[in-house]
Amino acid sequence: MNITFINRMMGIKFGGGENFDLNIAKALKKRGHKIRFIIGREWNHLSLPMDENEFEVIYIKTPYLRDIHYKIKPTNLFNKVISVGAIELDRLLFQIATYQYLRDDNWTDIYQLCGQPRLGAWLSKNAKKTSIWWPGPAGKRNKTSMSHCNINFAHGDAYNIIKENIYSNIKEVNLGIDIEKFCSIKKESKDLVEFLFVGRIVPIKNLSFLIKSFKEATKINKNIVLNIVGDGDEKELLHIKELARNEQNIKFLGKKSGDEIVNIYQNCDVFCLTSNYDNYPNVIFEAMACELPVIATNVGGIPSQVLNGITGILVENNNIEQLKDAILDLASDKDKRVKMGLEGRKRVENEFSWDKSAEQLEKLYRDINVK
Repeated sequence: MNITFINRMMGIKFGGGENFDLNIAKALKKRGHKIRFIIGREWNHLSLPMDENEFEVIYIKTPYLRDIHYKIKPTNLFNKVISVGAIELDRLLFQIATYQYLRDDNWTDIYQLCGQPRLGAWLSKNAKKTSIWWPGPAGKRNKTSMSHCNINFAHGDAYNIIKENIYSNIKEVNLGIDIEKFCSIKKESKDLVEFLFVGRIVPIKNLSFLIKSFKEATKINKNIVLNIVGDGDEKELLHIKELARNEQNIKFLGKKSGDEIVNIYQNCDVFCLTSNYDNYPNVIFEAMACELPVIATNVGGIPSQVLNGITGILVENNNIEQLKDAILDLASDKDKRVKMGLEGRKRVENEFSWDKSAEQLEKLYRDINVK
């Protein structure tokens, strides 16, 4: 099959949706399919060029307006209209430009879109086959557009919410992990227990909760360190650095990728994610694949990833005492850390791989042709 992936953010900011598209595309290519990408970029520069030796890449140049959405807090009606309007206009401009580009496209057998149901519906009306992946829950206003597309699929909390409340015909395709890349190493004996956060530094990740709890834990155990990896919202980064000021046990490592991020996972001992909400974050499975137990908030799709008491510990959101106790518990019990880490690795190996995900998606594609 000739498959065109369409992802607005791939050339701008790389997150969970972009990670899924890139890795599922690689797995589909291994299975013999021809892949190309149509991705967004800012009007005046290209932030994240893709490797054009691996895939054909077409860049759609439109103004990037999402920063307005992120920077303006919806504290009143006017700000809410501006914030929501900015992200809607950002989507619409990309969708119009992409649709115009694809109007005479005869190469593609199926379009694989990251969100963008309106664009999927436009393409479907022109007798194009379309598949929409939902990296997060869909709104009810998307139901009509969803029904015009051949496939809608999701995983984690997004799948459950959409199936129960919006579109019962949603399909499930699991997240995959490169278990050869993300793996454990034999750690040298050390006195310090290293905790790790990896992700975008934005308000929804609720790093202030993690830092406040960690500071409380260091009052009891001085032999723990929290490594924070990532970049993101400048205002949020300044806020959490201020919270961590003068704390020698909290280190900001900046943005990391490739072998460097794998090495950081492998040399830490416990992974922490304290989001206000997360659908099904890749970083949890990456940590589990590296045999790290996970401490995480009991929100969104995280409880279906972290098996409480088996592969990690789930805590109530913003419960500082509970998170502090979980940190101290794993810091003081190496045997528990090792056991949970091994259970996490086993679960990832048995249930999550990009080859299995690609096989699931390929079957959905082939079922379109059968109907």
